[in-house]
Amino acid sequence: MKHFLRLFDHYAKFNRPLSRHIRQHIDGILQVEERLIDRMWRGRPVRGHLLLLTLDPDCYANPGEMYRFCRLINQAMACFVSQSTYVKLDVYTQNRKVPWEFNEVYGAWMDM
Repeated sequence: MKHFLRLFDHYAKFNRPLSRHIRQHIDGILQVEERLIDRMWRGRPVRGHLLLLTLDPDCYANPGEMYRFCRLINQAMACFVSQSTYVKLDVYTQNRKVPWEFNEVYGAWMDM
């Protein structure tokens, strides 16, 4: 995931302070886990992906900045799953506290 997020850092040559800031946020990702989960949606079972992120709060200026970074990841994940599935993001800190549990985001890809 870190490598994927670094692809969106287009500022390395033009705005080094901003690029360093983006890389610091990405480096704050300590662990990524993925599990399959199921839920009922409109009366039908739907398989989804639970994404568990463990973050280092020291890599973010404040909790609001960390939240904004997580929201970006949560919304971006919809671009990589089909419309018949979803992604749910739960964010943890190093001490395994759960600061945020985001709502499910349904996929944007059309099923073939």
